[in-house]
This record gives sequence, C-alpha cells and structure tokens, in this order.
Amino acid sequence: MNYYDVFGVSPKASSEEINAAHKALAKKYHPDISDCINAHEKMAKINEANEVLSDTVKREKHDRELRHHQQKRNDREAAQRAAKAEYLRNRSEAKLKAAEAAQQRRTAEAAQRAGQEEQKRKRFESHQRNKKIEADRQLMIDLLSSLVKRGRKQQLEKTDTDEVRQRELQVLLALIRDDVELQRRKTEEEERKQRIEEIMSLLKNGDEKARIK
Repeated sequence: MNYYDVFGVSPKASSEEINAAHKALAKKYHPDISDCINAHEKMAKINEANEVLSDTVKREKHDRELRHHQQKRNDREAAQRAAKAEYLRNRSEAKLKAAEAAQQRRTAEAAQRAGQEEQKRKRFESHQRNKKIEADRQLMIDLLSSLVKRGRKQQLEKTDTDEVRQRELQVLLALIRDDVELQRRKTEEEERKQRIEEIMSLLKNGDEKARIK
C-alpha cells in the first residue's frame, strides 16, 4: 500500500504536511463525527499511514519498498514494450518476406509465360519456313518431272545430244529428290530436338517452382 496516496500527498511531503493531512482526514472520517458507513475502516488506514509516515525509520523503509515496487513495475512495462516491438518487427519481416516471395512467383510465372510464347513463335516460324521450302522444292520437282516427261515423248525425234541432256535431267531429278528426302529428315530431327528442349524446360520450371515453395 502507498501511504502517501492515503493522505493525498507527494512522497517528498514534509512532516508538517503529513501531520496536517492526518488531522484533516481524522476530522473527516473519525467514527465519532463521520456519517460514512466505512468510517472505521478508513480511519484504521489513516492511522496506519500516519504511524508509518510519522516515523523516520518506518518511512524510509516504506520509501524503499515503494521504489522497489516502482522499479519492478517499470521493468515489467519495459519488457512488455520490448516484447511488443519484437512482435511488430517479426510481423513486419514476415510480411516483407511474403511480399518478396509473391513477387518472385509472379516474376517466375511471367518468365515462364514469355518462354512458352517464344517457343510457340519459333515453332510457328520454323513450320512456315519448312512449308515454303517444301513448296519450292515440290515446284522444282514438278517442273523437272514435266521436262523429263516431255523428253521421253520426244525421245525418238531427238538427236543423240538430246538423249544426253535427257539423261542429265533424270540424274538431276534423282539428286533433287535425294536432297528433299535429306531435308525432310533434317526437319524431323530439328522438330524432335525442339520437343526434347520443351520437355526439359517444363521439367526445369517445375523444379524452380518446387524450390520457391
């Protein structure tokens, strides 16, 4: 109990101030003159406070106890403030890490989408080039085939020189067909490599997502 609060004075109050406060409270709460229901209890506390504060030794002991309790209260409040600050700091760091993780996921997803779009574009362009090459080669084959057929039709009417030219055209046609077959196989091999690269890219992206999680 803080006896200074009973008298309503400061811990630095003089003996005269304490004595005056005791007299004033005694006049107010003395059971013989007070109408207060709990006048006996109040007067007992007043007398107890006066007994301690009017005695120098007891007052010094009381002051030490008050300082001790105040120090404990200050330490407890400081610990609470430190704990609250630590909690707020940890929560702020957790929010920051969550935001960074979310940004990394968005960046990874955007990069993955961009990579997929780039692969689609490359496949489309490759397909278009292959179609054009195949169309050009087929046109050349058709033209040469037409020349060969015409040469066969006119074989009996042509001279030996024409026969030599006809054989040369046939050889050239065979070479072109071989080249077309080679290009076709090359195109298939490139498409196979592209599919393998796509599979490897999907596996790699899957591993990166697993690490991020």
